[in-house]
Amino acid sequence: MKSWGIRINTIYKTAHYHFDEANSFFFILKSLIQRICDIIPSIPLLRGYRLDDLFHLCICSPIVDWCWTHIRVIFIKANYDEVLKKFPKEFDFICDLKEQVNEKMDEAK
Repeated sequence: MKSWGIRINTIYKTAHYHFDEANSFFFILKSLIQRICDIIPSIPLLRGYRLDDLFHLCICSPIVDWCWTHIRVIFIKANYDEVLKKFPKEFDFICDLKEQVNEKMDEAK
């Protein structure tokens, strides 16, 4: 199975395409365990630990890391301005997120 995406850095104005290739099993397992990790409830346990944190630390992260060792990733440097023109929705999302972060930081001052 193959997938691809873009990685962008709005601070340094850099962009990369990434291409991932592996057996479908690794993509499916990685996606499945990450979704399970997202839905695990945050139940307090002994000594201040929470169920979702322990699941993430002891189960999710090791499995996802193991999956990534079997996924071949190729990065190709891209022109930041060209990527901005081809994928404006991704940049809009990042700009909105940056504005929200800046607003929260201003509120904290």
